[in-house]
Amino acid sequence: MSDAVQPTKDQLLIIGTVFVNQSEFAIDASYIQEVVNAPERYSPMPLAPDYLVGLINLRGIVLPVLNLEILLNLAPECGDSEEHKIAIINYNGARVGFLLSATGEVIRARQEDICRFEYDQGTPNQVIQGALRLEGGTRILQILDPSALINVQNLPQISASLEANRLTEQKKRSQRRRKCISFSVQENLLAFEITGIHEIVKPTNVKPSPLSSSLCGHVMQLRGQMISIVDFSILLGTAPAQGALSFEDKKIIILKIENAFIGLLVDTIDSIDTYDENDVLPFPVLVKERATMFLGVIARTERSDILLLNPQKILTAEEVREVTNGHSRLFEASDEQGLTAQVKGVRTSYISFEIGELFGIQSRKFRKSSNTRTLSYRLLGAIPSFQGY
Repeated sequence: MSDAVQPTKDQLLIIGTVFVNQSEFAIDASYIQEVVNAPERYSPMPLAPDYLVGLINLRGIVLPVLNLEILLNLAPECGDSEEHKIAIINYNGARVGFLLSATGEVIRARQEDICRFEYDQGTPNQVIQGALRLEGGTRILQILDPSALINVQNLPQISASLEANRLTEQKKRSQRRRKCISFSVQENLLAFEITGIHEIVKPTNVKPSPLSSSLCGHVMQLRGQMISIVDFSILLGTAPAQGALSFEDKKIIILKIENAFIGLLVDTIDSIDTYDENDVLPFPVLVKERATMFLGVIARTERSDILLLNPQKILTAEEVREVTNGHSRLFEASDEQGLTAQVKGVRTSYISFEIGELFGIQSRKFRKSSNTRTLSYRLLGAIPSFQGY
């Protein structure tokens, strides 16, 4: 049994999800080196098994590419191979790629949500390591085993001596390499370094924000936590394009800024890329507004360049307070598992009223209503008050 996914009891495991055909799989994100577009052609390998697509040259490294549809006996996908991407797995220096239809989310999983499978010793090609339970068990994802993917039967690998020589020659350069997740907002291709991203989720359980803010139009609940959602296109000052994606088809990147969790609404998640920190080119910022948000440009020879952003400079401290409307303690990130709001053992009556939407005020602070035709109010008993309010 592989030990690739073995978090301690209190650790949160960062998981990336990918789609192979219509099936969604999970894999430990620390083993994903990058995600690249599939090439137009592969180098064939004589006497290769049917699940080996072929070999690719990735910046001077020759890698085998697997077809999980065949390896896992999935139904074949309808569509052109040009739509595919390749996830590059790096397990203790050994690398392999596998075809995927699309990238999914980046989530944080608890140990108790992972159920590991056991196989008979010597069972070949058992690349499913276990199952991940999400959303209270209503969503089950199979977990891919990076160790088993590397050791699939009859998979060609670079000899240990050649790999050791190559690693020695590139040691200094590899120490400077970073990973980033790129995404699109309208026509802009942007990226955050992967360590600056808390999670990437679908826009589920999203509701209009009860707080008045020009930046925050929605809030969402994530495992019982309230997250403010900022439309990144508004922040960048871009106008909606014709044929734009629906709200439900977009993604939300959750960042931790000024001790608060903020969600950024973006169009699509593009890929996971590696870059050398010395190769980030200066960005000629034309305006002073949000100039510190841009770290530079990552140049790519075969694809469009990426603007690398500083997640901590997306919003100012004042804008974070605006987004949370001054109630930062309700949104405060006390630990990596989420936001916590301590509740006193005090029960307080509130009066609710409507001005387009429903609002509330503690009854002891309510004096009178001068126009009952425009305000409807009622007494709400037994409401716990938050500490400090």
